[in-house]
Amino acid sequence: MKNDAKIPWAALPAKLPCLINLIAVGSLAGLSFGVQLGLLPALNHLDASTYITIMQGIIPTFTHTALPLMVMGLATFLVRLLWLRSPCRAMRYWTMAAFGFFLAGGWITLRGHFPLNNQVIHWSAQHPPAEWEHLRQQWCRLNLCRFVVAQLGFLALLIPFGFAGTRNLAGGQVLNRRMAKIRKIRRRWQSGLDPGRFDPMPTINAHPPRGAAAVTNPR
Repeated sequence: MKNDAKIPWAALPAKLPCLINLIAVGSLAGLSFGVQLGLLPALNHLDASTYITIMQGIIPTFTHTALPLMVMGLATFLVRLLWLRSPCRAMRYWTMAAFGFFLAGGWITLRGHFPLNNQVIHWSAQHPPAEWEHLRQQWCRLNLCRFVVAQLGFLALLIPFGFAGTRNLAGGQVLNRRMAKIRKIRRRWQSGLDPGRFDPMPTINAHPPRGAAAVTNPR
């Protein structure tokens, strides 16, 4: 069966910011998920020297990864909310909720994690500060908060896409059923049968075929 569907290339520029926004927010959520459930359980059981050495190695990597994703997420959120405003009210509300969680995660990162990271970078592994365990627990509490808002923000971003897909699927099924009924009526009409008995849509007026003899009531 030949597929005559055309790719809506004209709609791609409008959908591209949504795709980039979804990738950026999802990547940040995945990054915080990996740190919270994969990295911190191991780091919390290390001694001071080992902990400082590992943190000084991973902090630059995570910083160089998170900052571009945060900039991409912020830019695409602004484009979606100010320029590409969805006609669906529910999608706008969920996008604004996701943006609120995104801003909360960015505030935790910039105002909480980055100052602590700058302190850890300058620590000496051989001579750790006396309050290093207190600062480690503070870093863990901040990361838990960032983990929660990152997951909630990504979930809020996915919910309207699920609703849109359900509406499109349901609408397509209804349209397919109506078209099937119309094709059935057309076939019966062309075969000379009376379509009135099979007409599931009262808005369609059935007319007899041309040249058909008129039926008169006997007296």
